[in-house]
Amino acid sequence: MSQQSVFSVPFQYPALLSRGVSTRPYRSIKPTGITIAVRIVFLLAIQWVAALCVTANTETTQLRIATDPPEARIYRNGRLQDNAPLTLTDLAPGRHLISAQLPGYHEKRTTVTLEPGQRIALDLKLTPVTGLILIHSTPPGADITVNGAHRGQTPVLLTNLRIGSHRARATNPGYLPMEVEFDVTDRTPKKVEFDLRPDAARLQFDSSPSGARVFIDGIPRDTTPHTIDRVPSGERIIELKLDGHRTFQQTIQLAAGDEKDIHAILDPLPGSINVTSIPEGARIYVNHERRGETPLQLDGLAPGDYEVRAELRGYATETATLTVLNDDLTTHEFRMERDSGSIVLTTEPAGVRVLIDGEEVGRTQPGESDVLSLPLTIDYVAEGERRMELAREGYDTLTMKINVEVGKTVTRHESLRRRFIPDTQVRIGDGPGGILTGIVVERYANGDIVLETRPGIFRTIKADRILDIRPIREEQEPE
Repeated sequence: MSQQSVFSVPFQYPALLSRGVSTRPYRSIKPTGITIAVRIVFLLAIQWVAALCVTANTETTQLRIATDPPEARIYRNGRLQDNAPLTLTDLAPGRHLISAQLPGYHEKRTTVTLEPGQRIALDLKLTPVTGLILIHSTPPGADITVNGAHRGQTPVLLTNLRIGSHRARATNPGYLPMEVEFDVTDRTPKKVEFDLRPDAARLQFDSSPSGARVFIDGIPRDTTPHTIDRVPSGERIIELKLDGHRTFQQTIQLAAGDEKDIHAILDPLPGSINVTSIPEGARIYVNHERRGETPLQLDGLAPGDYEVRAELRGYATETATLTVLNDDLTTHEFRMERDSGSIVLTTEPAGVRVLIDGEEVGRTQPGESDVLSLPLTIDYVAEGERRMELAREGYDTLTMKINVEVGKTVTRHESLRRRFIPDTQVRIGDGPGGILTGIVVERYANGDIVLETRPGIFRTIKADRILDIRPIREEQEPE
């Protein structure tokens, strides 16, 4: 038997059986050991060729790696690849250990399992390495800033400083500020010490009359006569205050070790008026000059009679004549009587500006939709017949008269008539009829819109037909 017949027999034999072809001529052949071995080798060769074909048709695997921050060194299965971002191709299917390393950041590791032909994008966020810094000061309680940011009072433990150089500053009243530079190299705990030097002076206070309250830089200390030690050096504002007297104020320059005596003669105040009202917030006029809102205290008034007037929206004006005596405090309380009512208004639609007698007093707000507004309460509307205007862009202004009574509430619901002013242009084609104008009254999640092309005429336009949609830029019509 030739070499061709040896290979052709195992290949053709099953095929002939499947076709119903007689195989009797081959049954007379008695296979030898060599023949059987050749057949086995031939079948294995066919399977190996088929496997190569399948492998040749498999898509290339790909792994895209990016890091935050970038430029981290990327290792795959322990071998350095390149700096991120990078793309690895022709990777064998299976598990791959990916690690990213960058100075000053913790190493990031992850395992990626690739399927044949799979492409994966991998984003790795690196966590910065921070140090452990314990800051102490003598004396404790100093305010600490690091790199300009306040970090607390000593002793303070910082756990989030990144690798690198840092500058810390310690400040404490009565002591000179101090700055220290230190480096963070790793997570090894480090201690930073501040030994603050005193910066203080000694002040002796006295006043005539005595009993004045002493303030240094606005901070109350005690009453005269009084001695204060450990006053911080530098420019200081000294104040002595005594009820019924003018405040004594002086700016002094202090250095460490200074001792100074401060004696103040306090001039008595001519008189004062303290005005309150129920309710508070009334505008106060003294001799027709506006002086503020209640509660209000007016100091330094010369003796005599003063006409004091209180005005508050929604309440009747009150007037009183008050007598001021030298170095005396006169008090007066205005009990305001209401001379107004309220209006509770809802509108269709919401977003309507509300004007009472030409003054805007509010705007209605939408409820569950823009169709109906939430109630708008307008308080302190003056008694009598009031003119109310309701206005919103795109709607006709509505004007009406409302009779307001003291202590009563008028409830109104008003609907505005919408003006048809096309504000949107939709292009659905290039030929005649390809451009539609109107008002968009509905937008669906799938991109479809409902366009009102004429008053009361609505047209639904599918998203796939919309080539362009833009607002119509025209000057607004005056309301």
